[in-house]
Amino acid sequence: MKKILLSTVLIGILFSSACSNEAKEFGEKTDETETISVGANYLEYDEESSLFKETELVVIAEVNTDFEEREHFVTYFQSETAHEINEIEDYYTKAPITIKKVLKTPEGSNLGENSELMIIEPISLIDDENGKRILTTEHYKELEKDNYVLYLNKNTYGEYSVINMNNGRFNLDKEEVEKGYDPGVSFHSAYYPKTSAKVVVCSNKSEGAFEIMSGIDAELKKVTNL
Repeated sequence: MKKILLSTVLIGILFSSACSNEAKEFGEKTDETETISVGANYLEYDEESSLFKETELVVIAEVNTDFEEREHFVTYFQSETAHEINEIEDYYTKAPITIKKVLKTPEGSNLGENSELMIIEPISLIDDENGKRILTTEHYKELEKDNYVLYLNKNTYGEYSVINMNNGRFNLDKEEVEKGYDPGVSFHSAYYPKTSAKVVVCSNKSEGAFEIMSGIDAELKKVTNL
């Protein structure tokens, strides 16, 4: 497991790369919405110093809308015949944010405190004749209506987007819990904003990570009064 110290912005935040970035997919069915994660090749940063250096814009910002209220986009490959089901070519969500503080900005940028900005997330909500489902890249978790530290670079269309997947955004308001599974493996993680600590448990079995995380959580609360 790779651990990273986010010392430049928040002393003591640890973030970990629990899974590789090899291309794969998995689906998680909930009572409301199925989430499908698609594998992708992307530039992954293991240390905060490298991430900060290669990021164009680093901000503390407030996310202004809930996920379902945002603009969701999906594009499809054109079918050769009208009867074929089109395959998805690209997908993303536009999330409006209000900048509270700029930690790094490109030279000549006019972005500052209270600036409004629309950013791109590698996730989208699809609602069609096949039902409602969430399509995401590398288990990326959508931004909640909270305050975050965000690492942003411009894409090929000149729009700022979150980089480094879940290790390019950090919730400042509450602990974030992530979980995932595939046949034979699982992981569980949590972020504790009061102590700026992030814990990740990986398991080589489909079960077990949650129980260990629960034990760690209980002990941390005894020591730190979280």
